[in-house]
Parts: sequence; C-alpha cells; structure tokens
Amino acid sequence: MRTSFHQLLLTTLLLVALVPGVAAAQSVDKVTAANYAPLMNEGNEDNPGYAIEVVREAARRAGREVEISFLPFERAMYAVQNDTVSLMAALFYGKKRNDDFQWVVEIQRARLRFATLSGTFADLEDARTASSIVVESGTTSDVLLTELGFENLVRVKAPDASARMLAAGRVDAWFQDGTVMDLVWRQVEISDDLLMGDVVHEVPVFLVASPALPVTVADAYRAAVESMRADGTLDALSDRYFVE
Repeated sequence: MRTSFHQLLLTTLLLVALVPGVAAAQSVDKVTAANYAPLMNEGNEDNPGYAIEVVREAARRAGREVEISFLPFERAMYAVQNDTVSLMAALFYGKKRNDDFQWVVEIQRARLRFATLSGTFADLEDARTASSIVVESGTTSDVLLTELGFENLVRVKAPDASARMLAAGRVDAWFQDGTVMDLVWRQVEISDDLLMGDVVHEVPVFLVASPALPVTVADAYRAAVESMRADGTLDALSDRYFVE
C-alpha cells in the first residue's frame, strides 16, 4: 500500500513539473478592493467596476490569476502595505502614501468638481466664498482642500451622506469626482437637479501593489495595462463607467 502511495505521489509531482502551465495555475495574486463606485462595485458582477475590470483583464494578459476580495477602505490599504494581499485595484495618488506602496500604473484620472443646487463656482478661489463645502473625510477631495487652506469644510464618512446634506441645504456645495457625484445622486433618488461646475483638479488613480510584490510581477501588470491603453480597451471601459 505504501509503495502505491509513493508511486502516486511521485507521478503527481512529475506531472506538475513537466506539464506546461500546471504549476503556474497554482499561483494566484490576491487583490483587495474597497466599495467605491464606479471604480469598485461590491456584489455587482454585471457592473463590477472600472478598476475591477481593468485588473482582471490585465491579469489575463499577463498570464496570471486573481482572487478579489472587498474590505473597508482603511483595511484594504493596510492589507496591501503589510503584504496580506498583493494588489489593490484602485487608489488615488497621494504624496503622503509614496513609500507605502508600489505605484504600478495609472489606470484613470479622478476629475474633481464642485456641485451645488443653485449655480456653480468658477474655480477653487471662487469656492472659498461658500459658507460650507462637504467632503468625505480622508479622501483626495478632503486632503486637497485642506492643503489649500479651506476652512469651510464639513467632513462626512461616505458620498451618500454628502449628497443628502447638500439636498437638505445643510451645506452649500459638494466637492468630489463628477462621476461619483452623478452616480450617488441618482442612487439616493434626490429629485433636485445637481449642478456641476467645470473640472478644477485631476488626480491620478493607480493600480497599487505591496512593497513585497516582486518587481517582475508588477512589471507584468504594468505592461498589460499599457497594452490596454494602446489598443483602446481602457477608453472603452472608461466610456462605460464614467461621465464627462
């Protein structure tokens, strides 16, 4: 009986070593995401989110497999920083985070605007005249306006809270990516028209990796995304998920 078992084990090991692709199929890159439409949509396989579709297609082109799991935003970042997972599908670029990740490749640009219920602001300086502007705490919107010395900010935890505060007249304006605001406004079913100003600032959105991920793997994802940029795949996905 022992001889038969040893023979079976040896045969299995030889197959793994000799058959092309068998060993590679065992390697799965763990990817984390935080629910943040339209980049990452938890529990929606019909529209999983722009960044989720990008990382899946990039993995396919790179000859790799991915396993995607959703976590709250702060926990997702912590998991990547500490190599619990290999990649995070999307993260807004921030100078304070430079050394915490490998910034693999830019996949999109967030286009920040002010939205109101009555008129728009011409630019950032004009927005200083608002009595109050709602932002989601810790987001790029919050960080940017804080760094610029805005003292009229009201911070909330989630975009739907921002939308409701604006609709209720508790703030004068909302500062966020235009697509995010448009999507959330429709989801919370507010009847008032949301008036958006022009884009006042753009922030790159990156596929990021753990500092421990081998450079060769990061390079494979980078090359795959660049091929998607070159052949129009990124543009097609962007047209599907984002509004201008």
